[in-house]
Amino acid sequence: MSTNRPLQVVNLSDSSTDLSGIFAEYILGRRFFSWDEFEKSLAEFQKLSCTHYVHNCSKTIQDDRFKYAYVGFKCTFGVNRTRPGLKLKNKSSKCCNCSSSFRVVFRYSEYIIASHNMVHNHPCSRVYMQNDPWYRRLTVEEKENIEPLLQQSHSSDEIIMHVKEKYHKDITRIDVKNMKAAVNKGNVDVLVTYLRYFESS
Repeated sequence: MSTNRPLQVVNLSDSSTDLSGIFAEYILGRRFFSWDEFEKSLAEFQKLSCTHYVHNCSKTIQDDRFKYAYVGFKCTFGVNRTRPGLKLKNKSSKCCNCSSSFRVVFRYSEYIIASHNMVHNHPCSRVYMQNDPWYRRLTVEEKENIEPLLQQSHSSDEIIMHVKEKYHKDITRIDVKNMKAAVNKGNVDVLVTYLRYFESS
């Protein structure tokens, strides 16, 4: 499929986007004879459209090729991860109640899209997606590569710039703080394990 044509993205307003055209081309216009085939197309669609969908509901089946009987997907900006009734002070949420969703169903040896809504109530852009931690996350290899920098550098800005230049990802200072905490915890765990081994020997 050609990627030279312009993407069919309709900006309904400054805060609303219709991705029906690109969804029809990259998902509705294809047939999927395994779950892996569908996941590859979904990853391609999400990358091109600057979106991220998460499982909203699903039912698994005992089949290596077809892993699900159905899966409901929902835009990550429509998922509120705070438990009902739990109030958090001074905590912002990325959730903006986006209603974009679609449902994949296994039927007659292939997956089909049973329903879909591709209208988002927010911009679909790389800049806006920085609000989603999933979009900013580093791979295991990338984290291992910057671990020495996390241990040595006291400047969050230096680490942010390094990641941007090398991996083209825009992490935040909070991301750096969390990664440093994870590295420090890992060092403490190694030390505790060593001391316990030393005491028992």
